[in-house]
Formats: sequence, structure tokens, C-alpha cells
Amino acid sequence: CSTDGKDAPRSVSPPPGRGSPTATVASVGTPVLGCEADEVNCHVGRIRETSEEAALLEGTGSSRAFRIGRVALPAGAAAVPCCIRLVVVNSGRVQWPPTVGAICVRGDSLGCPLCAFGHETPIAPGGHAELVLDLTLPAATPGTSSSLWALVDAATGCRLGPLLVFEVERKIPA
Repeated sequence: CSTDGKDAPRSVSPPPGRGSPTATVASVGTPVLGCEADEVNCHVGRIRETSEEAALLEGTGSSRAFRIGRVALPAGAAAVPCCIRLVVVNSGRVQWPPTVGAICVRGDSLGCPLCAFGHETPIAPGGHAELVLDLTLPAATPGTSSSLWALVDAATGCRLGPLLVFEVERKIPA
């Protein structure tokens, strides 16, 4: 995944005569973390603060952002595993093909540049699918970074829903 967003797929219109596929995040599980990391108590859900959301969305082709979590770890710590499970609902009027997944569009992909939902059959409107992001949080210098994934039909490039935002805080140990 490119860190500058230049290689990120752009939003594509659905084929004529069909409704747009859409997605809504229904739930986010507690992240499963390596022992060096801690979950940061923060708002998980739609990012509604206008300036924060605008900065995250800039140049992505998306109109909404959804925070799926934030973790903290010591700066310079060895790579730490992290697994996040989400349930995503088909909130549109058309079924999703098996080619729907999440693709990293900005920031470090954390070892997960592309993640398929893993369903082999279409997801009907009102149906849901689980998305599992198996991430590796690399050693890095102090600071906070954001990684963003877009829900996309990989066959058409059509965006389905909000950007998924995951943040990592790296702090100097006390």
C-alpha cells in the first residue's frame, strides 16, 4: 500500500441501471493484541469531528470515515501482532459479489494491503460478512500514525462504504 495515496483506487460509478453497492459497519470486536500493545480508550465508530474527518478523507474518494480502533505501544518495540474483527452489513439494494474486500488506501498497510471478506457467494441486501484484519504493528519512532482501508469491489473498483481508520500511538517508555 502506498503511503501517499497515489496508488489508491479511485471511486468508480456502478454500471448503468444498477444501484450502488453500499456497506455499513455493524460492529467492531475488541482487538486481539500482542503483550506489548494496549488498546487506547477512544471513540470507535463514525468520525464526526469535521476537521479530523476532512483530513482523513482528503484525496481518498470516500465521503465518510469509521474508526475501527487505536492502540498504543512503546516506540521502537519489536513488531506486535494485532487482529481486528468487524461485521459489515450490505446496506444497499444490490448484492455484493465475492470480490468485495478492504484495500489499504493510505498509510502503512500493517501487513494487510488487501483483505477479502472470504465469502464465496454473493451477500444479499441486509446480509452481513465478517472482515478480519490480521495486522503487524512494526517498530517505529514516537508519534501517531493512521492506516486507512476502503471497502471496494475489487472487480469494478466501486467503493461500498466508509473508510476504515486504525491508529497506532508509539510512545517513549517512561
